Amino acid sequence: MTERRLINPGNWPYFDYSKMPYSLAAEKNGILYLSGQTAERENPETGKIECLGDAVEQMDVIMEKHKFLIEACGGTPYDMTNRTVFTSAAGSPPLSHYKRAFRSSPTVSPDTWRKNFGPNYAPGTGLYMQGNLNLNAIWSVDLVLDISPGEKKYINPGYPPFPEKTIASYESGTNRPGVLKNDILWSAGQAPWYIDENDERACPWSLYEQTKYLFEKFDMILAEGGATREDVIMTRDYIIPAARPFYRQTADLRREFFGENFPASTGVVCLALNAPEWMIEINLVAVKGGKKETVLAERAHAQGITFLPGVKKGNLFFVSGTTGHHPETGTLAIGDVEAQTRQTYLNIAEVLEAGGASFKDVLKVTDYIDEAALPNYHKAIDVRREFFGSGLPAASTTVVNRLLDPQALIEVEAIAVVD
Repeated sequence: MTERRLINPGNWPYFDYSKMPYSLAAEKNGILYLSGQTAERENPETGKIECLGDAVEQMDVIMEKHKFLIEACGGTPYDMTNRTVFTSAAGSPPLSHYKRAFRSSPTVSPDTWRKNFGPNYAPGTGLYMQGNLNLNAIWSVDLVLDISPGEKKYINPGYPPFPEKTIASYESGTNRPGVLKNDILWSAGQAPWYIDENDERACPWSLYEQTKYLFEKFDMILAEGGATREDVIMTRDYIIPAARPFYRQTADLRREFFGENFPASTGVVCLALNAPEWMIEINLVAVKGGKKETVLAERAHAQGITFLPGVKKGNLFFVSGTTGHHPETGTLAIGDVEAQTRQTYLNIAEVLEAGGASFKDVLKVTDYIDEAALPNYHKAIDVRREFFGSGLPAASTTVVNRLLDPQALIEVEAIAVVD
């Protein structure tokens, strides 16, 4: 049985991470997750960990950190398969900067990317969140790599009504709709934009129509990667606050797309997406070949929800975004973020066990926390330590506008790799 490898290089030059509640990276069977990185560095004069500089300077530091970790983990930029960029609204340019759809951030230019990683791209998802744990951190960036030998294929099918224009749009930047390596297809966050006859970015007007169009995009991405809807094991739905009251309307579209063969899923309410017209952005992971194993599917079907608590395929095991609701009663754990986090991890433990795994198989956790949880978030970290002990995985934390359940203070997504 392959053991998880927790990576904490002794020559990490940015700060003393020995007391941090995470590992800098975690790998198993070639799948490598890096913890979310900000531009935090220890100031040698004050001994404090600080996050300084404008957006360009901070992103340069983050890319420098990622380069260091990739090399320390035995990987190369070629191995990158996915990235997520959480932008803090508190430190970012005003949202009015985005005057039309797909006006991407000016701070991550192709030149900046290539200076650090060369012509190696990882499909990306970019989101505006309420904030990061460090209030001065403009960015927090996750990376996923597959460091096993194998060819990496970029997926760029082109979208109607002018496929060639969308292909060229992607080719001019650092993002790609998807990447396939070792039969795992990782998609970028798909937003509901297309290029019209005037070479302008446009999108459908309603949440329902935008979601429908995203699933049409995913059909094209899956087809070019030689995968099917049956192969999808994880989705993440990122919606803006205005979409939240209408989000349940998208359930029928998920049923139409997946049938009853739902993936694991996480739903996140962002402050904003990269254009004011967009109401939803979705990314997914699919695994070609092998048997798709569902975990506690009967419970999900009984509740009428359109995702499953856990899904395994190949070596990947995704546990859906989980909150502190008691599984039998559906009621939220009574108490502050500590009580909710403990129940959340009890729920995750149940899913892992039902899928034949444990916390020793978990490579990455992501905490989505409500702003109200910030004053006592250290208690949530203490709970994480209770369940993982000294074997802390890679981790990321971001502050959401709110969770789908307005009474929930924290939601945790867990990703494991199994033999």
